[in-house]
Amino acid sequence: MRNLTLPKISTGRHFFEGFPWISATFCYLMSWCFLLVRPNTLYWDDWQGVFERPSNYINASRREMGLPPWASWIESFFLPNQIYVIRLLTFVLFFCCGIFFFEIIKSTAFFNTKQSRLLVIIFLVAPVNHARIGVVMFLYTTSYFLFFGAWLIAIRSRNRLAISSSLVLFFLSLATHSLLFMIFLPVLHLLFLKLAEQNQLNIRATLQSLCVSLLVPTYLILRKAFWPPIDRWVGYNSPALISALRGAVLFVPSIALGLLLILAIKKNHATKPIIATLTIGFLSFAVALFPYVLSDNIGRNFYKYEIGWQSRHLMLTPLGISLIITGLSQFLPKCNYLLAKLFIAFFISVNLYAGSQYYLQSIQQEEIVGLLESNRISESISEFVDETPQFKGRGAVYSEYEFFGMLNLSGYEYPRRVEYKYVCKSEPEGVRLTLKSDVTFLEGLRTRQLGTYFEITPCSKVLATEN
Repeated sequence: MRNLTLPKISTGRHFFEGFPWISATFCYLMSWCFLLVRPNTLYWDDWQGVFERPSNYINASRREMGLPPWASWIESFFLPNQIYVIRLLTFVLFFCCGIFFFEIIKSTAFFNTKQSRLLVIIFLVAPVNHARIGVVMFLYTTSYFLFFGAWLIAIRSRNRLAISSSLVLFFLSLATHSLLFMIFLPVLHLLFLKLAEQNQLNIRATLQSLCVSLLVPTYLILRKAFWPPIDRWVGYNSPALISALRGAVLFVPSIALGLLLILAIKKNHATKPIIATLTIGFLSFAVALFPYVLSDNIGRNFYKYEIGWQSRHLMLTPLGISLIITGLSQFLPKCNYLLAKLFIAFFISVNLYAGSQYYLQSIQQEEIVGLLESNRISESISEFVDETPQFKGRGAVYSEYEFFGMLNLSGYEYPRRVEYKYVCKSEPEGVRLTLKSDVTFLEGLRTRQLGTYFEITPCSKVLATEN
């Protein structure tokens, strides 16, 4: 360690000191206020897990999937009649995670005040996980909150009670299984802080890091013994060798930068802090994505805007994104972090656009229910096609259980969900119902009238055309 001077850790106990309250609140509100607009709307799996379901349905269904008993206990208090409370909590808890993140990066004293403020704003507004608008995604929210809360307690508190509390919170956060991988980062952080403080690792620091690490096998053992998945969910999210190899590619940038950092340290080059920031950023980004690539839950085109509901699989990436962008901005110090500010402006614009789409999607659901009520369709609906992507957040389309939920609201006797794709080939005597609109996104946003209408085509005609 002779060639590396580690930064002194922050010994101050003043929480929230230096936090950019005004700018962070403004940027966050601009990015995620759509959570608070029309908060009782159901999206995506909400139609399966919330619509006309008892309050304990989500928890029971998740137990079948192999999630722990505490996975959805908060939702049980508010669903199905107080959906707006879940949306409000989602809005608040994600912002609290930004505060926790600010305190976590402040503990290293590795970044100056301006860099820390940029980091937290990017962390808050990174345009990922727009699927948080779904009530069924609240498990992700609580796990995220518990994880960063536990991380903060672990690095800022010295007494046994606080350390024990952090272990409990870390363990509870593992209900979102991707955090089984992400917990690697606070372990490294704990070791780094002790190394920076004393230039050596003591027994207490090593034991604390070991205890955090052991939470992973402990959780897996308890899951197998007490809340295993039922038969049809046993293979869910099972890793594959080809997926592991594809996921390993994510770590190539951080490994290359790590080697470059070693070289910069040996030569005492001025770019050491920048390369270190980028190394940690790319490592964090890789760790965040790896479990979803490993389980084939996210495609290779995760960077696309029209990712649909798979945006939930990007939930853990803001940490890495903020470090990468801030690190790149340091290459141009005379520009006063212009690159980071441009990214923040771009991210807010993306979030505003996505939020506007979700707002229009909420309006369109009411239009669809109205159409179904006023124009009774006597034929059997064999297929439903959605051709109005301009009104869907992140390029999502209505799934069958969303459509069946709206049919149910309109008085049609259809199941809540089917186990196969409803297409004309399965029910050739019915009709295809195509959802259309000639209204553009901007016009719909201005008038709040989406001009939704149905085109009804007999399946016999559809099949004849396809053949």
